[in-house]
Amino acid sequence: MSGDVYMDEILSGSNVATNLFGGFYEIGKSYDIGTKARVAEAYLSAKAIIVARGNGGEPNISNIASDCQVGWDYVHKVRLELLCHGRILTPEEIRRNSNAPRGPGAQTLSSYDKFVILQLCIEEPSRSLSGYREWLYRYTGTNVSTSTIRRLLKHGFLYSANLVKPNLVPYDKFKPDNVEKAIEYMTMLKCLDFRRVVFGDEKLLKGQELFDRKARINPVTGERPKQVVDSDFRMTHSITAFTSLTDEIPVWYRIHEGNNDADQFARDIERAIAHGFIKEYDVLVLDNAAYHRGKENAVLEEWLWENFAVFVLFLPARAPEWNPVELVWNTLVQRLRCVNLAELRSRYKNNAAAHAASEILDGMTHKTVVKFYKKCYHILGDRL
Repeated sequence: MSGDVYMDEILSGSNVATNLFGGFYEIGKSYDIGTKARVAEAYLSAKAIIVARGNGGEPNISNIASDCQVGWDYVHKVRLELLCHGRILTPEEIRRNSNAPRGPGAQTLSSYDKFVILQLCIEEPSRSLSGYREWLYRYTGTNVSTSTIRRLLKHGFLYSANLVKPNLVPYDKFKPDNVEKAIEYMTMLKCLDFRRVVFGDEKLLKGQELFDRKARINPVTGERPKQVVDSDFRMTHSITAFTSLTDEIPVWYRIHEGNNDADQFARDIERAIAHGFIKEYDVLVLDNAAYHRGKENAVLEEWLWENFAVFVLFLPARAPEWNPVELVWNTLVQRLRCVNLAELRSRYKNNAAAHAASEILDGMTHKTVVKFYKKCYHILGDRL
């Protein structure tokens, strides 16, 4: 008979159980003051070793729990008492002083606490909730729960500080030449009538963007769900799109199979002009892609001005955040993930992604595009 089975028989019917590290505890009751003192001594000894070595950080809670044969959460509770009071509290002290901080959530946040949390967020946006709690205590002595900090970050400021993927900014964006061009671009844009400014861009559209979405595992069988896809779900289409603040059609686009190239892009511009979306004396803003201004389209600016009186203005290097079409693409991808696949499959047998993208782009409203412009050019104030 194994030791574990033997101990289970001995403890059966009693109110005593064993924890993960082999220690015994009475269910529903806390450890006695002697055990708390032993855990506090182990924690402080480990902390002293770290300080003596000149290292930062905290002692390993799991190691202390294992050495003292108590639960991880109990070591954490003792640690918080030491941080808040400089000593451990007896059960009588805890009962007498119900307002005394006894762990996370025992105190509320003052205006100064909120200011500190805001500065911590600005300093390191990827900081964990436990990191906020730890540094808040170090700076102010206030000890609150991670849920309190979560609520503050979500509801306590002008915008919800939700976790998002950061915008990756290349280092060369801040080269002096690029900064100078960005200032020149923004100075020129301030002089223009935004109703005559058209932004253009292109995107590769894959069927995977429609079908590649997360689905929940079957909670009964544990089976990973299967998604039936069209045979062409890997097929690539290209989208060329232009946006403007005109009321009639805020987004003009064209979808075709295969990849884009310089000739195709120039023909799409000509089509947009023929449809009246890009008008005479409009300003067409493009990024610095090779087939916008490289060898293949080196004369694009001259050709558009001489033939259609359309002036081409190029975005500064590394500045996609100033192109509202990028927000059109972002919205398109998000909405593709919400498309009802069963309904879409019943209507279209092939090129489902292209058809879905077309319906989404057709549904883009003037109000939505205005929001995109304002998000890209909020620094221009009320000019939009």
